[in-house]
Amino acid sequence: MDSHVAEANARISEALTELLKSVQRGVAQAGVELADLEKLAAQEESETSARVAELESRHERRRQAIQRKWQRY
Repeated sequence: MDSHVAEANARISEALTELLKSVQRGVAQAGVELADLEKLAAQEESETSARVAELESRHERRRQAIQRKWQRY
């Protein structure tokens, strides 16, 4: 009976070890995916900021052009 218990314990230990390895791989993959998403978000934020600055500049130029036009009258 002791050999059955020892064998069962060995199988449980092996299964738990494999489960732990699987979880560790999943966590590592999730970390990589999170880093990729953070990098993408930073890039998109930078591009959005540049676009906002461009639009603000264009708006300001138009505002000044309209103001100059109305100053002539």
